[in-house]
Amino acid sequence: SLNLLRRRCAAQVHRQRPLGVLIATNFLTVLENFLLWSIYWYAPFFGVFVVELARTRGWYKGHELFQVGGRYWFTAGYRWRGVAALVIGMAFSALTSNTPYFRGTISANWLNGGDISAIGGFLMGALVYWLLCSMPDQRAAAKVAQ
Repeated sequence: SLNLLRRRCAAQVHRQRPLGVLIATNFLTVLENFLLWSIYWYAPFFGVFVVELARTRGWYKGHELFQVGGRYWFTAGYRWRGVAALVIGMAFSALTSNTPYFRGTISANWLNGGDISAIGGFLMGALVYWLLCSMPDQRAAAKVAQ
């Protein structure tokens, strides 16, 4: 009876392991978990940002950043090429991570447990954004045709 109870408790703990990111016993564990999970977003975001900075040479018309339908409005206020590059970079970052709570497929199978989520997410986000921005823009082509 006691052995059965132990097995059930162990199975319950194993199923709820991802909740350990949110529930921790001390501040440093919470901080470490936050930083481990936030790298999935930060790395590809900065990759996209650096490529955009290089493309525009850091120069924007500030007043047009806030205009609906302005130069930087793109499609309904989103630059979908950037969003797509961010999502693809986030997925790659997750696949190449190795944390106590999540081990990505690429990390487990090809990197022998190595974690390259930060640099991999940065490079993948930057590469995908650069490739997508190299493609012809159909909105600009439509304006030229008019």
